[in-house]
Order: sequence, then structure tokens, then C-alpha cells
Amino acid sequence: MRADNRRHLATAAAERKADSRKRVTAVLKDLDTRGESAKVTEIARRAMVSRAYIYSQPDLIAALRELNTANAARPPGTPTNQRATHASLLTRVEALMTRNRQLREENQTLRKQLEIAYGELRLARPAESKRAD
Repeated sequence: MRADNRRHLATAAAERKADSRKRVTAVLKDLDTRGESAKVTEIARRAMVSRAYIYSQPDLIAALRELNTANAARPPGTPTNQRATHASLLTRVEALMTRNRQLREENQTLRKQLEIAYGELRLARPAESKRAD
């Protein structure tokens, strides 16, 4: 009579499945950290699993789609910890607008000073030419 190994086979299959899932999620996390997008084929190759396995896991496919959507708008290679938050972007925009306003005011002041200097030069030239006569 043969020994009943079903329990051991089921345990080994569950461990293989958990290990495969762990490798795929590690690859997805790595891609997200790097700010990269990928296709199922690339993830399967990196995680050393079959594409069929990934396609059979709806949550992994959803995570991949979410990753690709989130990373599509970013330039390649922007790590997660370097991504700008909405609040920081608003702060930068406000700072740039303030600086722009300051520069416009300074430019306007310099133009007025230049107008005055040109006016003074113009008034001074006829007096110089009259002296030469």
C-alpha cells in the first residue's frame, strides 16, 4: 500500500504559490520604487514565474495596471521617494509666481530709471553741441 502524500503535495504547492506571489510583488514594488512601467512578460521574467501565473491572479494584474498608470505620466526613473507631492508643487508654483512678480516690478523700476537717464542725456547733448559752436 502506498503512503498518502497528498498533504505534503498540497503544502508544497501552497508554498510554491506563496513564493511566486512574493517574487512578483517584490518585482512590482521595485518597479514602483524606480518609477518604471513594465509588461507582464518583463515581470514574469524578473520574478521567474510564468506569464500564465500572473494572468491567473487578478489582483496582480490590477496592481500592474495601477503601477503602469501611475508611472506613465512621470519621466522614467523617478523613484517613489523623489516624487513631488501635490502640496509641494503648489508651494513651488506660489514661490515662482512671487519671484516672477518681484522681477516684473524690478524690471519696471529699471525701465523708469533708464527713461530718466535717456531724458537727461538728451537734455545734456544740445548744451554740449552749443558750447562747441
